[in-house]
Amino acid sequence: MHKKILGELRLHEKKVLRTLIEKGGKASIEEISKTSGLDQVAVMRAFLVLKEKGLADLHEKKLYKIEKTLVYHELPERSLIRGLGTLGGKTTLDQLTKKTGLTPEKVSIAVGWAKKKGWINLQKEKGNLLVLTPQGWEALKKPGSDEELLTKLDKKSITVENIETDAIASLKRRKDVIKIKELVQRTIVLSSKAMEIKAESIPLQEEITQLTPQLIASGEWRNKTFQRYNLLAPIEPIYPGKAHPLRLLLKRIRHIFLEMGFIELKGPIVDTSFWPLDALFIPQDHPARDMQDTFYIRGEGVLPQKELVERVAKTHQDGWKTGSKGWGYTWNPKTAKELILRTHTTSVSARSMAKISPPTRIFCVDKVFRNETPTYKNLPEFYQVEGIVVDKNATFTGLLGYLDVFCKKMGLKVGFRPGYFPYTEPSVEPEIYLEEKKTWIEVGGAGMFRPEVVEPLLG
Repeated sequence: MHKKILGELRLHEKKVLRTLIEKGGKASIEEISKTSGLDQVAVMRAFLVLKEKGLADLHEKKLYKIEKTLVYHELPERSLIRGLGTLGGKTTLDQLTKKTGLTPEKVSIAVGWAKKKGWINLQKEKGNLLVLTPQGWEALKKPGSDEELLTKLDKKSITVENIETDAIASLKRRKDVIKIKELVQRTIVLSSKAMEIKAESIPLQEEITQLTPQLIASGEWRNKTFQRYNLLAPIEPIYPGKAHPLRLLLKRIRHIFLEMGFIELKGPIVDTSFWPLDALFIPQDHPARDMQDTFYIRGEGVLPQKELVERVAKTHQDGWKTGSKGWGYTWNPKTAKELILRTHTTSVSARSMAKISPPTRIFCVDKVFRNETPTYKNLPEFYQVEGIVVDKNATFTGLLGYLDVFCKKMGLKVGFRPGYFPYTEPSVEPEIYLEEKKTWIEVGGAGMFRPEVVEPLLG
């Protein structure tokens, strides 16, 4: 029985068990650590295994460590009654102050404590007289318990189980004389089953935890003891988790764009109407600007540099120099300053084209917002993927090529059909084939930016 138990223990656990048996079956964590040479953390880990096997238990006891924080040659009331005794046991406060050399503040403290201890009385005759009581005369013969405690604390701190004593209570009431720290003494106690084991029967042979090439090559492993592995040993619980499927999809999309040489850009979620609408040649009376489609925010934003705003305004009004006739209305800057939750990430593309120098390829994967009724397939908040190529040599065929490569990298079968969008021409709607449904579904929109978008932004 004992041989089986010892065979299941590792070296540290055997050391702790043997130390406890040699100490009579009970010892503190500190004692075990000092005797066995293990640190206290290792001792506690070994104890957990011993406890699991019914060999040991842990007892806890509250202790108090007391330290002296203020240096006193002697307590003020002791100096006071000593001086009072030399003056015959009766004198005025002024005479006593001169005799003892105490400061007025110390005299006040000394009188208070001497009265509490019953060592003096005050007599009001010819002024206030301090009179030594019989207890005071007796106190002159030997120190009080609080003074004896202070003498002990002069040498070192002490640890006690009870602080509800007169001496400690007296010193606690004084300001900054002692400091008390609460401790917990942990003692490991062996069970009766463990006490049946003899210390000398516990081998303390070094155990190998890892089989190295050197041990194999030298053949030393034949003479070594290998540590047993306890698959049921207590460990901290692990709560595994994984990324949300949507996060994994977004990460994959980003990697594909980066592989294709695109640079990721970000933009504000709350934006003026200028960037997601006006800069994209969407007229100010377009249905997309209605409250039922767009989330509007109270307040007013700031428009970009004056020259850019003027180019966009003229393009809306008469086409500027794009070759277009525009929309034929008076463009209103106040409408363009209205704050909205961006309805698409193309606002990021518009901002980028106003700053970058072609040729470049950029993309954005981020949240957009539409004022839609939540259903099983629609939410007011969702992610949109956007990529643009700014290059004078860009072609519609090249666009279809980018879309084809992207979809194939996503593992999708892609097709294209003509589409219409206010700010692109020609436009296309990529669609993917669902094998399970035997049908094609639209997954996005794409196209070549119209001159009314590109020329005002690029200048």
